[in-house]
Amino acid sequence: MYTITYPAASNIDIIKTEIHNHNDNTRTAFPAVVTGVNNTNPPSVTVQILNQRYTDDGENMDDLHIINVPIAYTRTNNSLILFPVKVGDTGMCIVADNSLGNFKIASNVNPTKVDNNRMKDAMDAIFYPGLAPPGVISQQLQRLALPRDANDLIIIHGAGTGAETNVTLKADGNVEINSQFTVKVIAKDIELNANNSVSINASSLKVNVPNTTWTGNNTISGTWTFNGIPFDSHKHTGVTPGSGVSGLPSV
Repeated sequence: MYTITYPAASNIDIIKTEIHNHNDNTRTAFPAVVTGVNNTNPPSVTVQILNQRYTDDGENMDDLHIINVPIAYTRTNNSLILFPVKVGDTGMCIVADNSLGNFKIASNVNPTKVDNNRMKDAMDAIFYPGLAPPGVISQQLQRLALPRDANDLIIIHGAGTGAETNVTLKADGNVEINSQFTVKVIAKDIELNANNSVSINASSLKVNVPNTTWTGNNTISGTWTFNGIPFDSHKHTGVTPGSGVSGLPSV
């Protein structure tokens, strides 16, 4: 027969206190707001915890800001999605299990040795932009100037600035680029291929190309002017009855 011996009541209280203190000092994830941007390459941020904890006496446990927090961009070795992160932006901080000191200063992706015994500390957070209270996101959506459909995939920039633009992959398979200003396409070669048709609608069109080649039939409505001479209404000089050749066209 075994005898189970429990710790004395005072020891249990000590253990409970130690567990409580340990949990108080441990962070795994928390929403945060950017209070400063360090213009390094790549940039890092200073953040403030948004779901702050308080002691039983009402003392704020998370009042200090966390500096030099890396930004988790969506990237691989050959591809990146970069967007500006500014003061006031919100997101989610994920806390690493161990110290990130040596990881932050590494110049490659080789494993790095942990430089201290710090564990699950807010100092070792990584900032993922995007998270905000649902009410804040709802207000932002209401301020969008360009039309959108909740069924579409949309990349939006400049929301609420008066210079909003977006790229929309629509649910029906169409693709749209929307801007209130200029859209530029810059490349060595540009090729447009359409199985059906290509339409250009604008108040004016300017083509500045040294040499052009048109293949196929052309139907033109309106007046075309060549070197100041309208094509469809010009007259020729030196015309005589018979099979002679007229002179050059005139206005």
